[in-house]
Amino acid sequence: GSISRLNELLVNNKNEDTRLRALWTLQITNNLPEKRLIALLEDKDQYIRAWAVQFLVEDGQPSPRATQMLTALAKKEHSPVVRRYLAGALQRIDEGNRWEIAESLVQFKEDARDPNIPLMLWFGIEPLVAKQPEKALALANESEIPSIVQKIARRLVDGDRLENLVEGVGQKSDAQLNLLEGMLAGMEGNTNLKEQKNWTKVYKTIKQDPKLSSVADEIAQKFGNAEMTQRLLTILNDSESKLEDKKNAIRVLTAQQNLELESIIPKLLENPDLRMEAIKAIASYDSQQLGILLYQKYP
Repeated sequence: GSISRLNELLVNNKNEDTRLRALWTLQITNNLPEKRLIALLEDKDQYIRAWAVQFLVEDGQPSPRATQMLTALAKKEHSPVVRRYLAGALQRIDEGNRWEIAESLVQFKEDARDPNIPLMLWFGIEPLVAKQPEKALALANESEIPSIVQKIARRLVDGDRLENLVEGVGQKSDAQLNLLEGMLAGMEGNTNLKEQKNWTKVYKTIKQDPKLSSVADEIAQKFGNAEMTQRLLTILNDSESKLEDKKNAIRVLTAQQNLELESIIPKLLENPDLRMEAIKAIASYDSQQLGILLYQKYP
């Protein structure tokens, strides 16, 4: 009958389009049992394998056997087409089984520039990151996809897992810079973050690395690290400091609501090159005295 003919086309036809049409027809007529779909994960044609992945998760969470085979496929799949379908399948797989598949998929360096795979991977693991920060950081250390590492760090900041993130940043790995960049991005605009107790030790270590020191310094500034704050104040008071460094110091100290900066703002108003930054800083302080000073100078 027609089902036998479709099966024959799927098995023997050499044209991939014809085989796909047979596959789709068998699926919509409920003639593709799970056992057959699992076998198709080993098919020679990448789109047959990809659609087998899709059909195994299409109706919800796949069976333990199907999940086992999808996990095995993720470790060896050479086709980015199939890896894209595997990444998309993550959201329909039990949370406990996602990590192993994701850990395999993030190790394909060539997928870093794919327009879809990194996003699909992220959508699959994002709900788990704050719940299981240790596993998220372990995956970050294995990842060859920088955007995934950065997103993990941002999510850990947002999920109040900063201490875990700092610990991860302190571990020597290829992921350190991307973790730091993601951490910094997550801290932008968030003035309520407190310096973690493990940050000082980690900061002293990573600032010795030329590749990490710049981002580490920016994070220290966000935390209001005492050493970094003193360095910024020194920059402001040093006539030899670069203008841009002085402007950056004003912005960072303003964000920290630094009291010493508040006391030297009147002096900064006298400097034509720093006047605009000083005026912006005044707007951030709840100081009647500074308000009156500004009004008197510019009535």
